[in-house]
Amino acid sequence: MVELKLYCIVSQEAVKASGGNRGKIGAQIGHAFTEAIFDAQERFPQIVADYRATGQVAKVCLTASEETLHSLSRLYKDKCGVALIKDAGRTVFPRPMITALGIGPIDPATREDILKDLNPWI
Repeated sequence: MVELKLYCIVSQEAVKASGGNRGKIGAQIGHAFTEAIFDAQERFPQIVADYRATGQVAKVCLTASEETLHSLSRLYKDKCGVALIKDAGRTVFPRPMITALGIGPIDPATREDILKDLNPWI
């Protein structure tokens, strides 16, 4: 069976703007994973069924610039679920801003090299 994974790419700018508030960033990561699955379920239902059938529902968190998030969103739009997350800026962030991108589920063997080269979010 193919190993499918969900990816979340956290905006480096959002991490900085949050002052390192891991709770807020964690919530944005949750939004990215959830919305990517919702998008994939609507547009690629068989991929979501295959992802769930693995019983492992693997997830990976990475980090990149907001510009990279926009590029990745366009790159993956026709391949799998994609969700660009924008926070309203009412609590932690000083203004509305892009915080994360959810991608997947996608087979790691077929992902683009740019995704492989991003740093993990820790």
